[in-house]
Amino acid sequence: MACRCNSVYCDDCGERAERKARRFLYRHLTRKQKESLRASKYFEVKGGESGRTYEIYYDGDDSVYAVDNEGNFVTHYCLCVMDEEGHDVPEGDRVLARKLLIESLESRFLAVANATGQ
Repeated sequence: MACRCNSVYCDDCGERAERKARRFLYRHLTRKQKESLRASKYFEVKGGESGRTYEIYYDGDDSVYAVDNEGNFVTHYCLCVMDEEGHDVPEGDRVLARKLLIESLESRFLAVANATGQ
């Protein structure tokens, strides 16, 4: 019988949580973003306030990069997303949180993310 503890930390539940989070993420991506994520492990979003292009990586490293018009990295951002108790959440949920924050509250993303390489 499968575990029903619903914990991200349980191997069985964690795998199910990650699959569910990834499916939920994909429902919020455009076709182009999905193709990019499958091929390159990242996708691009536009900042909702500046129109700047960001690359959000699905690599377990909490990485987001601002890129210039030629596609060169300008700034690396790291934003760790956790639940209300400070526990880790599935990567699909972390990636979706970054995407939605950049698109809807870009200035808040910039205020709370750790930035290097400006």
